[in-house]
Amino acid sequence: MEKNSKTSVLSGPMKKLVLAGAAVAVVATSLVGGYFGVRHYRRVSRVAEAEKLMAAGDYDQAEVLLRYCVLADRDNEKLVVRFAELLEKQKRWRDAAEVWSMAGALNPYNKEYAVNALRALASGREYRSLLAMAGPLPSAVAERDDVLALRSLAEFRAGSQKTAQELFLKLPANEAAKSPLAGLLLFIFGERLDDTPAVRGKLEAFAGSSDIAVAGEAMLILAKIDINAGDFEKAGTVLKRLSELNPEVGMPILGDFYFDEGKFEAASVVYEKAMYYGLTLKSVICYGESLAYSKDIGGIEKLAGYFRSGGKPELMTGCYLDALAAYLKGDDAKVDEFVPKLDESFDSALAVMIQLSSYARHDNVPQVVRLIRLIRGLPRLNYLYPYAYDMVQPLITRLYDQVRINSLASLARVLASPGAPNLLLTRALLLDEMQGGTVAQLDLNNALKNFPDDPTVLDVAAMHAMQRGDFAEMLNLAVRNLDNGNRTSAVIMQQVIALEGLGRIDEANHEFQELLKSFPDDSGIIKNYLAFCVRHSEVSGLDLLADAVKNNKNSGDDRLLPLIAAESSMLRGDTKDAVAGVRRILAENFLDERKPEDAELLFRMAGLLGVANENDDAIKIYQRLKPVYPSPEVIRLNLSELLSAVGDRAQALSEAEAVWKTDDGDTSRRIYGLRLYESGKYEMAERVLGKLVDGETDDRVSAAWSGSAEELIKQAFAAGKYGECRKYCNKLYKRFPENRVALEYADKVAAVSNDGTAAK
Repeated sequence: MEKNSKTSVLSGPMKKLVLAGAAVAVVATSLVGGYFGVRHYRRVSRVAEAEKLMAAGDYDQAEVLLRYCVLADRDNEKLVVRFAELLEKQKRWRDAAEVWSMAGALNPYNKEYAVNALRALASGREYRSLLAMAGPLPSAVAERDDVLALRSLAEFRAGSQKTAQELFLKLPANEAAKSPLAGLLLFIFGERLDDTPAVRGKLEAFAGSSDIAVAGEAMLILAKIDINAGDFEKAGTVLKRLSELNPEVGMPILGDFYFDEGKFEAASVVYEKAMYYGLTLKSVICYGESLAYSKDIGGIEKLAGYFRSGGKPELMTGCYLDALAAYLKGDDAKVDEFVPKLDESFDSALAVMIQLSSYARHDNVPQVVRLIRLIRGLPRLNYLYPYAYDMVQPLITRLYDQVRINSLASLARVLASPGAPNLLLTRALLLDEMQGGTVAQLDLNNALKNFPDDPTVLDVAAMHAMQRGDFAEMLNLAVRNLDNGNRTSAVIMQQVIALEGLGRIDEANHEFQELLKSFPDDSGIIKNYLAFCVRHSEVSGLDLLADAVKNNKNSGDDRLLPLIAAESSMLRGDTKDAVAGVRRILAENFLDERKPEDAELLFRMAGLLGVANENDDAIKIYQRLKPVYPSPEVIRLNLSELLSAVGDRAQALSEAEAVWKTDDGDTSRRIYGLRLYESGKYEMAERVLGKLVDGETDDRVSAAWSGSAEELIKQAFAAGKYGECRKYCNKLYKRFPENRVALEYADKVAAVSNDGTAAK
């Protein structure tokens, strides 16, 4: 009774509430079970429906249903396997390999999944992926006969023929009879693959294999044989068969084949179908260019839309397609927006011309030069050269008008064509080479041949002849230029220089005076004539020059009158008056050593001061000239002499040594040897001056060499080096038989030797 009362503690209403809650729980459990049961039922129904669609050959709809089921139940091994099988029926080998790998991850114990993935990769010709996947496999799988054959094919196609054959040799002897792939490998490794009936018959047999990888490889070999034989029609037929048998592999290859053949509409059709299976970015670009050649701008823009996201290669592909569409529309602004974003990997004919058009418009010479080099360097692009040449003509004209000679010359070097010489480019090339100090003789010969009367070509040729010291040729070229009506001061000056170089001083003087009359305001002519008169002691010429300067009040060269007077005084022997005139010029400081004609005048003034023993002032001028003078070695040697005269022996030696190290001529050797002697470096002085002393008329050289030899004789004897002492005595005696030191020390060495205290 007590027990019953405990079990009946709840009142009537409360009992109803509890019972109601229990009923709800039961119903909820029933509903949940029903919900999952419905989901399972629907999935089973979808799988069943997918199976029916697969049986009917409607793979696309079957894929929609199966993909939904796999996404809903990723851990269902059977579903994943069925999905992989469906993808294989669709001949989507890359996707199938990925799904087979998913199945292998769900059930690592089933090694067939991994093998199926390898087979799918072989069917899709994804050989590098195949090798990467096979690498980590256990040896029990990796060394299976069928896997060895797959790995051998992959290594062969990856370019590792030796490894491929090593793997093949691991197969049993009878494997080739059982396995189509092993049979194909045996054929590839053992036969010469040429266009013979026997080879073609065997390949045709492999092309009919049920193994899609074997059939595909055989067809590709057949197509290659036909292409090498020049039978492109037959090759196209084989590749079309491949595209029908294995569209994921064959369609892109067929599209590329049509593209290379210039069959752009056919290529576009094939590429469009191949997009379903996926295209490499290279083939996408070919697809876009096929549409471009077919004038299908809308098709290009649609294709570009697929590449507006992704990694850098995808984005750049989309950028190029946008540039392609803009180019066809004639929208230069859009082309210019896209082109700078492209890199150098875009080197197809269309890509090069699109980039060239943009860079040429914007005077981007380095990029234009790069593209022209590319066109001329790649045989497949050579045919573009005439179009590229025409495209850059406006750029050439602009650069010439803007006197951008260096940029134009860089273009000239890549555009130069013997068959189509361009005057502006020729001028730019020669002027640039002249600025650099050396003109290529071949360039000059071609220029004279192509443009024999062009004033610029003749001008550069004359200057080049002057550099070579061929004044006869220089005169001939200058006269030709003058006869053509190009009577400029520069050309007349060339004639004057040539006459002077030939020693025809009177004629040169006459032409110089005529030049002075024709161009009375030209400071360069005035300064050059001053230097000419000084060089040739033309006192009357200096008087004429002074009158010309005085009479021409507008030239601004009246400041030169003191210098003209100084030079005239120097030639007449009045050194004191000459120095005073030079000092007046230096005080005004209007000569600029960076100007060639001013540098020449300063050089003459320094020499004049040096002759007058005004060494400190002369040194200052030479120091100004040293960084800019065309012949710095002359400045250094003159400086060395003056520095020695003022007692700065260390710097004098340094200047002379700097010249001697780069120019071991007689003059530099003489000055350097003298400085060595003055500095007490007798051994080196004797060696340097020894090559000059025979026949030398400069008493300073003879005195310095003999003085060095005398000091070396004394030093050797004092040190007990009697053999060395005798050597120098002999050298000195040979050249100067009456030399007292040589005779004296020869006797001393002999005396010591007779005494027995000196070695012979």
